[in-house]
Amino acid sequence: MMRATTAAAILLLATVAKAEDSLIEIVTREVKGCMDSEHLGSIGGLRSYNDPNSAEQKCFLGCMLKKFKALDADGQYSAEGLKTTIQHCPRMKSHPDIQKAALQVADECNGKVTGCSDYCSCAPLAAKCLHEGMKNKSFQTIFIALDEALDKMQS
Repeated sequence: MMRATTAAAILLLATVAKAEDSLIEIVTREVKGCMDSEHLGSIGGLRSYNDPNSAEQKCFLGCMLKKFKALDADGQYSAEGLKTTIQHCPRMKSHPDIQKAALQVADECNGKVTGCSDYCSCAPLAAKCLHEGMKNKSFQTIFIALDEALDKMQS
């Protein structure tokens, strides 16, 4: 995977952040909530850029993408929802090159996440499109904060 020097700057859950909470604390809280709601007992090797291996992993990823507003309430891909999250992220604003790439990728995925019926089936398609789009622009996955939280939870 290509690495960007500013990859750690990606913060997508700023809209739900409290001033005293760190990024990893926020994302970890959301991860635990989605693990509970989707009956996922272990995060194992799950990452935003890996294909989920089970129904629980697919639904967990869908739950997280709903938190990022990449999926709407019906579980369908929402470029506008994701772009709103990206635009309101203070750290993304401080790295306009990453923000611009993320906004472009959100739009590019709009017509590519199709043929799925709910958040569990749409999540892997959306995550793969977003990851590949960012990789093609020489940045890490748009969901780097999610992956950092998953790494921290495993250590």
